[in-house]
Amino acid sequence: MKKSTVLIILCIIFILLLAAAGYFLFKPEGVQQSLIATTTPQVTVEQENPSITSTTTTEENTIYSYQITVSYPIVAGLSNPVANQAINNDILRAVKSDKDSFKSGESENSEMGVGGPDSDGSTLTITYEQQAAVSGVLSFALTQEYYSAGAAHPGSETVALNYDEHTGQPITLDTLFTGNYLATLSKESSTLLTKQLGADADKENIASGTSADADNFAVFFPTPSGLKIIFNQYQVASYAAGIQTVVIPYSHLQSVINPNGPLKGL
Repeated sequence: MKKSTVLIILCIIFILLLAAAGYFLFKPEGVQQSLIATTTPQVTVEQENPSITSTTTTEENTIYSYQITVSYPIVAGLSNPVANQAINNDILRAVKSDKDSFKSGESENSEMGVGGPDSDGSTLTITYEQQAAVSGVLSFALTQEYYSAGAAHPGSETVALNYDEHTGQPITLDTLFTGNYLATLSKESSTLLTKQLGADADKENIASGTSADADNFAVFFPTPSGLKIIFNQYQVASYAAGIQTVVIPYSHLQSVINPNGPLKGL
């Protein structure tokens, strides 16, 4: 081999060695880490976009002289068909529970000689309204308006139906909050109601209807702006005052929000 050729080969090897040494001596920090980071799988939660349709049914009983009209939602389009079916089944359960309770009352009235074919008749009307909810939650207010023959006036009651869109499981207060959250809800709602009712506020009624009992806050909706709570007739005020609604800002609930629940980050 010619001497010049050997020199050229040695020069090339020397240059490659210098380049390699320069890379290891002066490579930017974090290159290796960034390469590792790019291989970390990203977990995303699919945004649901369910469709809601209404179904209306009517039932009449000439023996007990009552009529029942029900409008309820049917949910479709969730990515999890099991969740979809679970939600619809629970809605039907809630509707059936309201209807059965009304029928039972009318049967008892008939046995006591109240109502019946010669009366003006009793009525039950169930309607629903979809509520604004935080991401991942599907909420409905199911309201029954009823009149029982012989009663002084009609009545109304609302129940809350909140569901996890991904699993179909009901959302409860325990899902949303942790710790002694009932004491916090009691304090916040009492303050809001006292201000809201003004001169009509009955401190005794408010104290009883907002005490730290889960049943007092059963009608709730996790809206984007705060926790909406509905207090049914007579719960915190007179019949004339009607149903009362408050919205507690999440900024007032930070100490009890479940960090792993639907309200995390709010």
